[in-house]
Amino acid sequence: MSSSYTVGGVRILIGDCRQILPLLPAESIQCCVTSPPYWGLRDYEHSDQLGDEETPEEYVQNLSRGLSPSLAGASARWDTLA
Repeated sequence: MSSSYTVGGVRILIGDCRQILPLLPAESIQCCVTSPPYWGLRDYEHSDQLGDEETPEEYVQNLSRGLSPSLAGASARWDTLA
């Protein structure tokens, strides 16, 4: 489930970034802030969950999947990992 709203000309999208970001045009994002499930902390018993990967590197790779094409050249990305 996702939602969006606009504040002062800025569009804010809320939802699973792995589902939302691939729908956006290439190089259309100037800032991405994520707060995914922490790696290795919980098992949500969901086949597509984040945080249940074998290594931290695999976790970050899965988190990044689908994001790079949407990021603009001079963009910022902030991930809360711990």
